[in-house]
Amino acid sequence: MSNVVGLRGGEIRAPGEPDPLVVEGLEELLEAARSGEIKGIAVASLHHDGAVSGRRHGYQNYTLIGIMTRMINDISSAIG
Repeated sequence: MSNVVGLRGGEIRAPGEPDPLVVEGLEELLEAARSGEIKGIAVASLHHDGAVSGRRHGYQNYTLIGIMTRMINDISSAIG
């Protein structure tokens, strides 16, 4: 791949190449779920082909909605 850089300076990965930060984050969440620390989860995923997906499992409440709203604001700020 040539020296392609994202609009905000981020690295562009080849399709199918894992992002180490995504893998690390998921491993941390899995460990916390296995230990019983996490009781419910909501996840939005951006796939290599531009598709998106969402899943929710376990206990859900309004606090989870609140953190998802905060994440929406954080992502909106990060992408401009």
